[in-house]
Amino acid sequence: MELKSAVLAIAVLCLALPRVALSQRLAIADTPAPAPAPRHVDLAELLSLAGPYGTFLGYLTKTGVITTFQSQANDTAAADHHHQGGGGVTVFAPEDSAFAAVDGAALSNLTADQLRTLMLCHGMPRYHPLSSFSALAASGPVPTFAGGQQYAVNITDAAGTIRVESGWATAKLVSSVYSTSPVAVYALNRVLLPEQIFPTAPEVAPVPAPAPAPVNGDKANDGAPGAAQHGSADAKSLSCRVGAGRLLAILAIMSVTMKLAVAFLSTALSLSFLLAGALARPPPAPVRTDAGGGAAPAPQDKGRNLTDVLTIVGPFSSFLMYLRQTNLVAVFEHQAYRTHQGITIFVPVDMAFAAIEPSVLTGLTRNQLRHLLMYHSLAKHYTLAEFDGLSQSNPVKTLAGGRYAVNVTYDGGGVIHVRSRWSNAKVVGSVYESAAMAVYGLDRVLLPDALFHAHPPVAATPPVPALPSPPDDDEDDYVPAFARPAPPPDQVAGTDFAERSASGPAVVAQAASYGAAAAALGAMTLLVSCL
Repeated sequence: MELKSAVLAIAVLCLALPRVALSQRLAIADTPAPAPAPRHVDLAELLSLAGPYGTFLGYLTKTGVITTFQSQANDTAAADHHHQGGGGVTVFAPEDSAFAAVDGAALSNLTADQLRTLMLCHGMPRYHPLSSFSALAASGPVPTFAGGQQYAVNITDAAGTIRVESGWATAKLVSSVYSTSPVAVYALNRVLLPEQIFPTAPEVAPVPAPAPAPVNGDKANDGAPGAAQHGSADAKSLSCRVGAGRLLAILAIMSVTMKLAVAFLSTALSLSFLLAGALARPPPAPVRTDAGGGAAPAPQDKGRNLTDVLTIVGPFSSFLMYLRQTNLVAVFEHQAYRTHQGITIFVPVDMAFAAIEPSVLTGLTRNQLRHLLMYHSLAKHYTLAEFDGLSQSNPVKTLAGGRYAVNVTYDGGGVIHVRSRWSNAKVVGSVYESAAMAVYGLDRVLLPDALFHAHPPVAATPPVPALPSPPDDDEDDYVPAFARPAPPPDQVAGTDFAERSASGPAVVAQAASYGAAAAALGAMTLLVSCL
């Protein structure tokens, strides 16, 4: 026992050493503090990010019902009176598959008022947590935003399975998307279809049946009174038996696990030392995939690295900083060099970011900041001459998605403007143009209404000076940074590299000796723990 305790102490101490070094290395990274949570939930953003609710969100936006729901959610007075019997909002969100199951003609033939009423039927002007649905099931029809008893829905709660009934549809509540007073959003597997809107039952494809639950009992008695309670008792009994069996199995395995735990720690230590030795070696130069005998090149595998472009040309340090914070450099380069469409990027100059009140950008979440930067890019390569034709197809969809569109104008003098809800930016120069990636400078930051519901405070900016000429892209051997091979040792300036190269073999040998010692320690510990 004394030998085993000593070995265990040594193993834990050695394992703690690389963890301390790792924690010191991670402490170098400057992680920005999370932005404060918004005062109210943005229903449009919630539905766009939470799951497959794009069709529902599209209809809500088209009919303006999203504004009705959001206004109810933002009604702080109603939220404060929630405990007195009112306030808040509950939204039933059918999944995209639910809309796909409905006959397309049934929805396309609706008038604008009918479609708006249909969307209003999917919301209730009060916050209802899941715990309140049992009481709702016993209270009879529940009114919706559509108003009146004719558009009320019926709630049923059978053994924890909640369903919402409306005319021709009985939808099952499949999950809770969000439920914090004063907002609740629940997912449905069907679209609610009231009889007042659809005189006859629309054709709806059947919903796939879920996998049967392992419950004991006679299926012939499912419809008899008390069948639900009988099945529930059987299920609880089975759950107890299964739980007891699992507990015994866990207790039997624990004895073996305790003996192997020390061996596992020692093995992990060995691997960490071996990995340290591998990292001490100079990295091998990556293989060019477009060389003979290699893999086939990507659609557009040649062009400058975006980071190099923004660093060398123009005052774009703010935009580049935000790109790095949100890990979007790789996303933009993938769109440029790994697709057939290429990319067009609008880069605001540094003075454009400086003109915005600092709290506007620092108040955005990381995901909102990603949307803002992707809002400055188009998922296709456009030359300056092509903006005339592009201005005829407004609004133009950006890489951020359907809710984030811009308007492009091109006058006879060649002046190009890119407009969002709260800004009118002018293209002040061509930063970089290749067959895959086009980068143009802007004198203002594009501010979409999807992120800013009111005009953010922006100071007036002076005229932007002329940008430097784009870098020469005629070099045949220039490749992006992600495919660029490492430079040979004789091309690296300074003596630091030479010193590290000379000490490299010693570092590798030392790491290898540590790894061998750790492996021996692990083997000895395994032998002792099994005694």
